[in-house]
Amino acid sequence: MQKHKFGQIHHVDQSSFEDFLLTYTPVFFLNTGRSGSAFLENAFKSIDGVDANHEAHPNLMMFPNFALHHQNEAIILKKVFEAARMELILDSFVKEKLFIETNHCLVFFIHQIKALFPKARFVHLLRHPGNFIRSAVMKGWHRNDSIWENNRIRMKDDQEWKQLTQIEKLAWTWNSTHNFIDDFKSTYGEDVMTLKLEELISSQQAFTQMIKFLGCEIQFNDEMIERLQNEKVNEIFISDSEPSTMFKLADYPKYNGWNPKDKEQVVNYCGNLASKYNYQL
Repeated sequence: MQKHKFGQIHHVDQSSFEDFLLTYTPVFFLNTGRSGSAFLENAFKSIDGVDANHEAHPNLMMFPNFALHHQNEAIILKKVFEAARMELILDSFVKEKLFIETNHCLVFFIHQIKALFPKARFVHLLRHPGNFIRSAVMKGWHRNDSIWENNRIRMKDDQEWKQLTQIEKLAWTWNSTHNFIDDFKSTYGEDVMTLKLEELISSQQAFTQMIKFLGCEIQFNDEMIERLQNEKVNEIFISDSEPSTMFKLADYPKYNGWNPKDKEQVVNYCGNLASKYNYQL
């Protein structure tokens, strides 16, 4: 990474800041959530030269739905992202570290991120829609009563949205998120690596290819990769003090065991995109 003279971010002069925007390469993992983002942060967090974040603060949990439906408000979205992340990313630059974030709340800011950081890199991280939905159901997504839940992406038509089952809402979420990322890739494909979580946690080759794509000086040997792939990260936990309004579940049937009606709901929303990425529904 390029050497510089600054010890603190408030010492950075305007010329160097402009050079930082043009040349620095932060990395963002684009995903729906419940798709390995915490696993990745765990993999990177102990590596020298990397600032790894699962959900950096502020985590922007109040903005996904607003950002999705206000893509024409580019200036507003740009300023929100700048206010939330610029100092953190600049701090990584000053410390000569690679900034990595796996937070799914940033997906609908990717056009603004790319406009600010032309050299930014992205990893499009997919997970089988049925497995994502199962994990999200257990977490209480689209059921729980929280400020986070209130700002998850949803259809513009609130009445139509309310008619959907939880599975349909989550299938729509999977499809809408990955379609948005696919549209971004149609313009900036060279700067986006597409990777399946299933491959990442089972194939050392896929893990190594991801590191190479990031262009960072990180050395993972086979033993380290195997250890990371076998670690359980961000499992569902229900504490004794968990509010009943969170609707978390300790278990839920795996997708292969779902009834045909529930699977049909997934196919209706995710069928085309799942087929594109060779997921069997």
